[in-house]
Amino acid sequence: MNQRERQRGWAFVSVLLISTLLAIAGSSYLSLGSREAGLVREELASAQALYAAESGINYARRRLKAQSQWTGGDWSQTFETPQVNGLSGSVTVSFSYTDSNGDGQLGGTDRGTVVATGQFQGSSRTISAVFAPERATPFDQATCGCSEVNFNSASVTVDSYIYSPSGPGYISGSLGNVASNGGVELGGAEVAGSIIAGGDLSGNNGSQVFGDVTLGGDTEQMKGSIGGKLRKNQTPAPQPCACDAIEVAAAVEMARNDNDNSYIYSICPSCMSDGSSLENPGTEFSTNSDIELAPGTYYFSKFSIGGNAQVKVAEGGTVRIFLGDIRQDGSINSNQNKRFTFGGGGLANSYDNTANLKIYSASSADITLSGTSAFAGSIFAPAAKIKLSGTSDVYGAIIGDVSTILGTVNFHYDATLAEQSEPQDINTSVSLRTVSWNQD
Repeated sequence: MNQRERQRGWAFVSVLLISTLLAIAGSSYLSLGSREAGLVREELASAQALYAAESGINYARRRLKAQSQWTGGDWSQTFETPQVNGLSGSVTVSFSYTDSNGDGQLGGTDRGTVVATGQFQGSSRTISAVFAPERATPFDQATCGCSEVNFNSASVTVDSYIYSPSGPGYISGSLGNVASNGGVELGGAEVAGSIIAGGDLSGNNGSQVFGDVTLGGDTEQMKGSIGGKLRKNQTPAPQPCACDAIEVAAAVEMARNDNDNSYIYSICPSCMSDGSSLENPGTEFSTNSDIELAPGTYYFSKFSIGGNAQVKVAEGGTVRIFLGDIRQDGSINSNQNKRFTFGGGGLANSYDNTANLKIYSASSADITLSGTSAFAGSIFAPAAKIKLSGTSDVYGAIIGDVSTILGTVNFHYDATLAEQSEPQDINTSVSLRTVSWNQD
């Protein structure tokens, strides 16, 4: 074999060796790419399984919040999830609720435990969560306007207090917030707390806000002073008023069908203009003389205090007044003006227990408080215009569609109302606080 032939042989061997090495490398790269693709698929499947588990937790939350009453119990359901790239998964949700004190109401130390397992293309993820249901209270502001708050008067002050019966008694504070899901017109009011509104804030040169101001709108028409931080044009706009916290239409209908109006008819038949007997005591109340309301539930399609008369809230329990449009005979009272007028000497109650007087309205008719005595209680009337006029003090909290103050009014927010829940027979919305959350 000559030199040329030997060189050709070595060249062939070299090419064969290089080709073999390239083939091995290519196979390795293909194998690595396949493994990486497999890992990506596994990660995607794991993520989809986790999303499925989260959807199961959210389903359980919605189901719990939709129930105003629970007596405890367990349930379990399995659902298919929406397809992803033509592939579907599933989620199994197991729920256990403990009604700790057996009252059939959400709240207190009650707990809801949810375990949701999502599965997708062989991957499985589980989330375990514990929720504490809390019944909403609408009265966490001094006055709230579902549409707006308008203080036309140049002489309005808004502050807060906590009453301590063990001493020292009346303790003034700066929790008297003014809130609106729309705008706030202060006029010349002084607000010791903060302003929270979904719209604009306006006020004249004498207006003062000692706390913070948070707005969905601006302050171009606010000529007064702001002592705290100003946050405006917030997105999303704040909606601080819990105007749907109470199922007020259902509550008023309950009171219309089951009330203590016969008590009023028994002590003052002339006060119930459409009443005829204890069995049919009427729903239209008016008086020009003093009367005392015993603790109980009352329903009115009209309420008027005239002259110098005073309606006193008796001690020893809660007086609940429900206002609606349906008369005793089933007809509708469509009069929107001066149908619910708390004038004269007004509703008399002690400021040290505003929980003794609760007014609920499902009507859009105006509610006017113009009595000469102080008003101490709470009003929930999300469809009504609430007008406070005259010269008086207001203790408690108010929610209306429009909250308007005229005249000289000192508004004192009872800060203890924010911690008080509504009675069991009044359905309120439910919030869920997450106690624990674990996922694997």
